[in-house]
Amino acid sequence: MTAVPITTLTHRCWPIDPSLLIDNDELDEAQRERAYQRRLAAHPDPRDPDHPEPVEP
Repeated sequence: MTAVPITTLTHRCWPIDPSLLIDNDELDEAQRERAYQRRLAAHPDPRDPDHPEPVEP
């Protein structure tokens, strides 16, 4: 018997509602923003060489 991922079996029986899928672009943007905020908190002084540059949209 061949092993089949449970998600493959589930998707065949119950199709996924597209509105429930995660938008990876929004997730990536949120992760970049959180990383920027962490760097900013670690180096708040703009004269500090490790002070982060603003995030480009």
